[in-house]
Amino acid sequence: MQAGGGSVRQARVACHLPEQGSLDSLSLTQFKEILRQILRFTNRKEPASLQLLRHIPVTAHGMISVAAMTTETLGQALDVALRYFPLILPTHELYRVTVGNEVQVHIQCLHALGSPFDEILTEIIPSDLFQMVRLSKQTDTATPKAASNGTIHFAHESDFEPEVYQRYFNADVEFGCPETFFSVSRNTLARPLFTRNRSTHDVAVSALESRLAQAEQDQPITRKVRRFISVSMLSKKVPDAATVAEALAMSQRTLTRRLSEEGSSLVALLESVRIEKAEGLLLGSNLPLGRIARELGYSDLSSFSRAFKRVKGIAPSKLRDPG
Repeated sequence: MQAGGGSVRQARVACHLPEQGSLDSLSLTQFKEILRQILRFTNRKEPASLQLLRHIPVTAHGMISVAAMTTETLGQALDVALRYFPLILPTHELYRVTVGNEVQVHIQCLHALGSPFDEILTEIIPSDLFQMVRLSKQTDTATPKAASNGTIHFAHESDFEPEVYQRYFNADVEFGCPETFFSVSRNTLARPLFTRNRSTHDVAVSALESRLAQAEQDQPITRKVRRFISVSMLSKKVPDAATVAEALAMSQRTLTRRLSEEGSSLVALLESVRIEKAEGLLLGSNLPLGRIARELGYSDLSSFSRAFKRVKGIAPSKLRDPG
């Protein structure tokens, strides 16, 4: 903001925040207003996300950055980022899935702020990993140094060409994809970091574990269950009540009771996640309806169609082809 001629003090006042002090505790409304104030000082010559990223160093996340940078390998740094990401940006969640020799990190928006804020935040999220690549040693001599570091898939569209993003991330970038995720090879994640330091890492992790324990204690059970379902379905597995309860270290009866106290149920959450993923596949891919039904764990196409119509009010075929 200051680089664009803005005033941090005036922005804080506009967001109803104290003129000094940390911003560790913000409401979604305040967070959105901060983004709105920042965007006033960006230009339209390049993506706003890339303009913001030039002012966000890899050390911007404090203790989390320290913990990640002092691990042994890039893969361990990614694990740190995934574990403590809820402390950075609780509006989104990240899920790691290994597919062959590739590791994918899927991005899910939990609290939509509206356009263009959702798109900007999503485009910023992969940055830390690809910045960390520069802190790693390339041990695979068969890979040219100028080669792409990975791929980034965004479900949304952009007014800018993918090449603009590719130059910044040194990664292949696509828009209008069925899902939002970024991926790197397992060989890349095996690279050692120049900045590794065991003792510093242990101190940072100890402090972060205390913060994470408090954050998870305050997290609704509905969100925990929804997150577990989403992660399971990335591997095309639809979890049952016993699996979910075991993962959350509670009995099925306790799981049912706690979800009920929050006005939800496992059946409702399963259906919500499945239909949400179905909508993304219907709009962002050419997969046949039968295959989408199978990937989402439905016994047959008619079961999938009934469930989709019950939630969305229209048949899945009508969503893909309104005519």
